[in-house]
Amino acid sequence: MIRRAGRLAGLVLVAALLFAVCAHAYAAVPNPPVPPRLFNDFAKLLDTDAGERIEQQLLDIQEQTSAQVAVVTVPSMDGDYIEHYAVELFEAWGIGRQNEDDGVLLLIANEERKVKIEVGYGLEGEINDSKAGRILDTYFTPSMQNGNVEAAISDTVRAIRAEITGEPLAEEEIPLYIKIVLIVVAAFVLIIAIGLIKAFSKFPPSSGTKPPFTGFGGFRGFGGFGGGGRSGGFGGFGGGRSGGGGFGGFGGGRSGGGGASRGW
Repeated sequence: MIRRAGRLAGLVLVAALLFAVCAHAYAAVPNPPVPPRLFNDFAKLLDTDAGERIEQQLLDIQEQTSAQVAVVTVPSMDGDYIEHYAVELFEAWGIGRQNEDDGVLLLIANEERKVKIEVGYGLEGEINDSKAGRILDTYFTPSMQNGNVEAAISDTVRAIRAEITGEPLAEEEIPLYIKIVLIVVAAFVLIIAIGLIKAFSKFPPSSGTKPPFTGFGGFRGFGGFGGGGRSGGFGGFGGGRSGGGGFGGFGGGRSGGGGASRGW
């Protein structure tokens, strides 16, 4: 009787330990805030202005493509691993439209220094595991390692948008100092061109005097810059706020665990 009671106590103890381990490993995901938002910074990684810029970026994607891209930061996953945590959060929130499953989650766990792109069933063709990993390696990880959180998130979102739409990734805005250098060089070239025009105008063909410069062939004057140039500036994301009223909530999308995760 005593031996049986001891075995029973041992089984209860093992069950309690297993329950405690499981409860610790699979922490509860946060509830979405009310009113709903696409950018949810539970880890407080960005200030209010930066957070609003990211939110507007995500709203523009939904307005232009109907896909829902959500960015969520958490202080810690409390022992969970990011692949499981991302699926749980994605499913609990229902990111993407129901029956379309066109949602993408960018999950950032601050304490663990982990990031995951979780892709809904409906977008796995556009953002496969290889593309998701390449996006994180190219845009997220370097900026996070340099301490630029907003750039890490914003550039990653831009790359996700490009994969969803199939459009080329827009170029970054040219830095001001490069623009100044280009303006100075263009002005210098223009001054030289005007000087050459004046020099050639002093020696018309009828005078019989050979112009002092002969290396330009049949040069007759400056004809302008052609009018066919293109600006290298970043064109932005287009439309304004979605429907004029912000984000209306997630639609009930599902995820199959596709995507990629990285550390930084």
